[in-house]
Amino acid sequence: MLVGIPDHDGLPVTFDRLRVHAETIIAFERAISVASLEDIIASKEFANRRKDSEALPELRRLRDEQA
Repeated sequence: MLVGIPDHDGLPVTFDRLRVHAETIIAFERAISVASLEDIIASKEFANRRKDSEALPELRRLRDEQA
């Protein structure tokens, strides 16, 4: 995640804001906070690198399946 980049509304993304949207997963018997798919997608759209653009269709599909 790129902290400090603008989101879709033009507001800078802060760690606290990411934490509000974070999702909790269980891995190795521990609860772990991870960035939401929506925040990951926004970060990859902003970065606009080839590898990020290639990942976007799969990330969007996963997000849509959660809805």
